[in-house]
Amino acid sequence: MIKWGWFRANEYSPSEPQMALHLSPARYRMAIAGTRGGKSRFAGEEATCYLFAGATRIWIVGQTYALCEKEFRYIYERMTSPQAAALFGGESPLESATYNEKGGDMHIRTKWGAEVKCISLDKAELAALGEEIDLLILSESAQIKKPKYVYERYLRGRLASRQGDLIIPTTPAGKIPRHDPDGWLYTMYDKGMSGEDPEYFARQWASWENPEFKEDPYKLRQEMNPKIFSEQYEGNFVVFSGAIYEDFNVQVHVVPPFKTPIQWRRYESIDPGFSGKWFWLAGVMGYNDSFYVTNEYSATKTRYEDHVAAMLNKREEEYGMVPGTWNRSKPKDFMVTTYIDPEDPQCALELAGYGVGTIPANNDVHVGIDRVSRRLKYSSSNPPRLYISADCKEIIEALQFHSWGEKENVEIRKPNNDRWKHACDCLRYICMGSLMPSERKQVDVNKEETLWEIMMASRTDKKHPFDMTHTDRRGGNGVGSVW
Repeated sequence: MIKWGWFRANEYSPSEPQMALHLSPARYRMAIAGTRGGKSRFAGEEATCYLFAGATRIWIVGQTYALCEKEFRYIYERMTSPQAAALFGGESPLESATYNEKGGDMHIRTKWGAEVKCISLDKAELAALGEEIDLLILSESAQIKKPKYVYERYLRGRLASRQGDLIIPTTPAGKIPRHDPDGWLYTMYDKGMSGEDPEYFARQWASWENPEFKEDPYKLRQEMNPKIFSEQYEGNFVVFSGAIYEDFNVQVHVVPPFKTPIQWRRYESIDPGFSGKWFWLAGVMGYNDSFYVTNEYSATKTRYEDHVAAMLNKREEEYGMVPGTWNRSKPKDFMVTTYIDPEDPQCALELAGYGVGTIPANNDVHVGIDRVSRRLKYSSSNPPRLYISADCKEIIEALQFHSWGEKENVEIRKPNNDRWKHACDCLRYICMGSLMPSERKQVDVNKEETLWEIMMASRTDKKHPFDMTHTDRRGGNGVGSVW
């Protein structure tokens, strides 16, 4: 058979799920797999074989040209290879071929009239295309807007006269996402998996079933939100509902405001914005690797100098300092590290001019979400490692309501660009930083120390000073007086 001889000539060895799809006689085939699982490779290799069957016509349809490019790339590489030329006496089998993704021009035409065309749904007027086709590839169909309408209204009829085939290679994007209100893709997948209709066949597999997948799935699982990992690497149809930070519990993570210890390491972060929201978040590391969010500030359409003034005022209020004295305090007294969104280097330069030094934050979104989530997790035997002061109203609300966005025109689902995004981004930046527990100081009562430092060093009952009553401080409960 031509297909298997062609595969051998090109040293293409399909994985088990790819082979099952190549062997299936079904007219409608769904390759549902995790990222880099080899679904596009299957579709491209299979489509190339259609070209050798005569004057066939293939459409690769996606929401954008970029999404069509993956399958087209495999076909283009095969048809311009030495192996293809060898079949025709050393001459190219192509009459014309263009590979211009940015210009939206990707097509192939062979000398015997077979052709491949890429069509972007964002650009195409499908109603004006009256061609009949032998194979339709719906590239990353999970990202097609209203796929049921597009398929039934414009594409299904193109397959009718030639009894054309359909291949759907995609990573899922939820069972019934907003851009697929009918759940068309999941319905097609479910029909193919059931085996009740021989015209439909579906195969679902994880990324690591592709021998060419080189990443460690165990490490990925540790770094990612479980839902994202299940969708992106296990190839599952996951229902995304509710907030991203499902472990956040106001009763557990929100604590009464307290006086910030000077010796505790301080970390801040900035998510800049002029026309959008500017958000600043601050907190301190305790002695036991717990992080406490202690302060926040947000504003829109405000000058840099006003942002700086507001942040310094917040610092002074938090530490009980005289207004305007922060810059005159001893640098060693306050260990402050400030992270900033790395995508706005100009803002970092502007802030440096006002005396606020910053460090570009690590903006790996999914790892950052995982870092925050790990600090929020708790059980009866393990307390959380992230607490929020009750007067930080915006970050508390953000952790409750910031949600996942729609997976459209992107490979990996991202958080929603909602009004809570800026606050949660700031928390991500901090949790992705090099957080170090604060060091306990040996207090010499003969030296001039703050009352807070004396109180912190004097406790033997592991009770925080800000929870102490007046009787506690006088030593009336059996513990030594700190006065």
